[in-house]
Order: sequence, then structure tokens, then C-alpha cells
Amino acid sequence: MENLEISAKVISAILAKLLENGLQSSFIGDTDLGLEEGERRFAGPCFLWLEDEGLVRCINSSNTSESSAWVDPVLTSRGFALLGTQLDYNGANITIAEAVEQKKTISGDYSKFGDFFGGALGGFIKSVAN
Repeated sequence: MENLEISAKVISAILAKLLENGLQSSFIGDTDLGLEEGERRFAGPCFLWLEDEGLVRCINSSNTSESSAWVDPVLTSRGFALLGTQLDYNGANITIAEAVEQKKTISGDYSKFGDFFGGALGGFIKSVAN
């Protein structure tokens, strides 16, 4: 799997976990995301990117080269709004939340993932796909 594809998977796993947790006090580590060993190193940078884009927030985080963890991570209102966005996915009209919850894979169609997320990574993914 390419690094960009791993990043997409990790971002999806983070959003799915936060959607599952709702708005409550919690502690989440990269081991709680259902990622493979080699994918876990992407968790810290991906969460930071989501935070910088205004989609998630947390009270505190801990990131090392080996692991990442977050205290009270939640989706922001912008994150919830993004997850409610409708898109065409393989001929079906679903929300991004449904795609994330069902752990739909992007299957190499990075432009669909670029449509999910605005900002730097989304733009980069869309430009690479074209």
C-alpha cells in the first residue's frame, strides 16, 4: 500500500472511532484504531492534519515515533458537517459518515477521497489522481 493510501485509511479509522465515541470524555491510542503495525506510525500525523483542518480536537496528545494517543478527542461541528456530506460512491448516494463507518476502501480512486476532504491533502490526492 502506498503512503497516501495508508494515510487515507488511517484518517478514515480516526474519524470512524470518533464517530463511534460521540461527544464524551475518552482516551484513544493508535492501537484502538484497528490499524496494522506499519500503519500506526501514520496515526499521529493524520490526527494532527485533521486537527489543523478543524475537523477534530483533543485536550492533549502524546506522539512518539512508536505510538500516538489522545485525551478527549472529538469531532468538531465542522467534522460532523463534513461527515454528513453526500457523495456518489460506486453508484450509490451515501454520506461520508456511512463510508467511514462501513470502512469502505478507496480502491485506488484517490479523487473520491480528495472529494471527502478539503485542504492540502485533499487537493494533493485529487491532483495525483488526475
